[in-house]
Amino acid sequence: MKSRRFISIFLCVTLLLTLPAPAALANGWGLKRGLMLNAVSKTHDYDEYSALAQLKVQDGEVAVMASRYHAVLLFAYEFNGKTRLDAYHTAVLQPDEKGYKKVKLQRRDPGFVLQYSDMELYFTPLLSNEALTYVLESGALGSLTLQAGGENSELTSYLTVSDGKNSVKWYGWQHATPSLAEFNLRLFPRTMDEIGAIRELINVVAPQFVDYELYSADEMPGDAGASTVPVYSAPGDGSVRFAKGKASVNLREPAKFYGFTQDGNWALVEYTVSGRTSRFGYVRRSELPSSVTWKYNISSIDMPVTVTQDTFLTDDPNVSQYRQMTLKAGGSVRLLALYGPWYAYVETTLEGKTVRGFVPRACLRCPLPTEEDPEAAQRLLGEWQCSGGGEMLGDYVTFQPDGRAATSGLPLERMKTLSPQERAEYGEPVWESYQVYKSTARERANFWNECAHILVFRDNTGYISGFYGLMLDTDEEGREAFSVLFGEGGGGYTRYDGDGGEGVNG
Repeated sequence: MKSRRFISIFLCVTLLLTLPAPAALANGWGLKRGLMLNAVSKTHDYDEYSALAQLKVQDGEVAVMASRYHAVLLFAYEFNGKTRLDAYHTAVLQPDEKGYKKVKLQRRDPGFVLQYSDMELYFTPLLSNEALTYVLESGALGSLTLQAGGENSELTSYLTVSDGKNSVKWYGWQHATPSLAEFNLRLFPRTMDEIGAIRELINVVAPQFVDYELYSADEMPGDAGASTVPVYSAPGDGSVRFAKGKASVNLREPAKFYGFTQDGNWALVEYTVSGRTSRFGYVRRSELPSSVTWKYNISSIDMPVTVTQDTFLTDDPNVSQYRQMTLKAGGSVRLLALYGPWYAYVETTLEGKTVRGFVPRACLRCPLPTEEDPEAAQRLLGEWQCSGGGEMLGDYVTFQPDGRAATSGLPLERMKTLSPQERAEYGEPVWESYQVYKSTARERANFWNECAHILVFRDNTGYISGFYGLMLDTDEEGREAFSVLFGEGGGGYTRYDGDGGEGVNG
């Protein structure tokens, strides 16, 4: 009798073990069977993760997965006959952010919708020679609505951001709009004021400096003959060394090389610490493997900037965005470069030691001239046309006594006569407020040509949207003229003569 009972129990256990398990219970990740599960199973990077959402899309599968300390958006797909698994760390909310588990993925061909309780973002596929990715097509985030191009527009070279009252065209992405690799949900603006703060820093820095960015790095392959070497946050072994003073990079593994310091003694590298952490830091040039033959230096602008609100500094802007230290509002740091659309690379001190790292752009502001020049502003009144160089202010620009200026593709009076189709072709005049300041020694040193004045444009939130060196002059025919400086170039303007009475100067 006992042997029969034992056999029955054995058969029941065997039957339970051989029955197909529900898809959600078939693996420790909670992933459904398919391409994503197959791809995740081939790596140990996500052993401690579980799926919060998963979706089949036209070109593969997407999933949001999270561990105790980190969340990531994964995209599994077939490319050139191989299965690829791409990870986007900054595209989703993290465990230290409220509501990170309440994420949904919904299919909307040809792409998908990433949704949290207070936001909805629609991404569409983009195929390149190197990979398949997704770019932001539209969405709603905080008080803002987002749209690739403009309303009723086929142009997708910018992102239109609006709060219902005001809107801006946001340029500067690697593709037409932010890709998943560029998208940063933690730092993406929720209000027009926040987007103005993010954009102001580059609008002031870019005109004054030619090299102001940390450019894309070169891949530095691992070298079997290399070793594990110390990594410091700034050049010099007296600077802060993160990871409790033990930060190191194994140069037998691949890393990214950004360039040497001006003295050539230190190299800035980025390397992987784990599946949820990477790090920027400096290693001695003498400790680099002999396979490193690049000789270029890191761009550095060394400009004081003010911290406008309490924020953080990280040595990992691309993966964890871990807060290594806090910066208080009202403090000052040295701006060394801009990095991507979200961060600035700065130098400051921590417990008396030099430290370098990345700070959100929206929390920094450049020093500006403060003494306005009414006489110079008076000379600008009226309508002007581009006479040479770059069209920095459009084909035509009009300065009004009320402090507003319009840039346009045609004279303003001519614009009024256009048909709707023609107006769509030329675009509507762009109106902004403007001010003319006396330049300081700082701006005169930064611009490529010494300028006595600074011309500033501001958007509706009061943030700077344009910053130019201004030179007032007369042309060879004795006509009033002015030039604006930007980067390595500039543009010249002469007073518009009306061409038959179409101008506004009389």
